[in-house]
Amino acid sequence: MFRAALITTALVVAEAVGLFWIGSTIWGPQEVLAIDQVATEEIALDRSVEVPVFDGVLSNDRLGTAFFYRTEIHVQVLEADQVAVADLLDRNRNQIRADINAAWRAADPAWLQEPRMETLTRRIESLLREHFDGGSTAGSESVIRKCILLSGTGIRGKA
Repeated sequence: MFRAALITTALVVAEAVGLFWIGSTIWGPQEVLAIDQVATEEIALDRSVEVPVFDGVLSNDRLGTAFFYRTEIHVQVLEADQVAVADLLDRNRNQIRADINAAWRAADPAWLQEPRMETLTRRIESLLREHFDGGSTAGSESVIRKCILLSGTGIRGKA
């Protein structure tokens, strides 16, 4: 019984080695194709970077008690648009801060309890698109690729 199992195992191993040898001699190693320099430059132009928009404390008192949230807001834009977005942000910083503050104060308390704050993130992203894209047509692509909202749990305080 043991001898039959040993012979069967040896035959299976020999078959595997034989198939590997045949496969490697017939097909051999594959050639590697290099990426053109032009393709690399196109990929580099399509890179996203994060631009900080807001870093501060926002409050919401819709439940009757004020809650304060340490908040950071960033937008992802194409690397080519980074300078233009930063310039527009510098020129309109106070208006953007006021609009973000108003949106946060008007937010439903349930939105602030969502794990990733998806609803509030969409609202703020829409608000920022209005600022950064201006009166662009519906068919044109937005400068903002994504809005990132970082906020912790609200801390109860006095209004």
